[in-house]
Amino acid sequence: VKEGWFDWILIDEAGQAHEPDVLCALGGLAGPKSCVVLLGDPFQLGPTVECNTASEYGLSKPIIERFLELPGYRSLVSSSSQSQQEPD
Repeated sequence: VKEGWFDWILIDEAGQAHEPDVLCALGGLAGPKSCVVLLGDPFQLGPTVECNTASEYGLSKPIIERFLELPGYRSLVSSSSQSQQEPD
């Protein structure tokens, strides 16, 4: 598959995804016009990191949580995720 062949790339369970795993996969699949969607709950179980050095460099934080800390991304959180957390 050539880089950029996919118009849309969906990454499910991004709340548990290691940042290097996601970025390496996207590096070979996503192109400049690809839309990447991260799906998952950043407040549930995060990625398992057994290497202390990797944890010290922040790799125990899910990639979806890292994006939510950036200006502009917080407003893109789906309102459906908020309604799922609050029972009727």
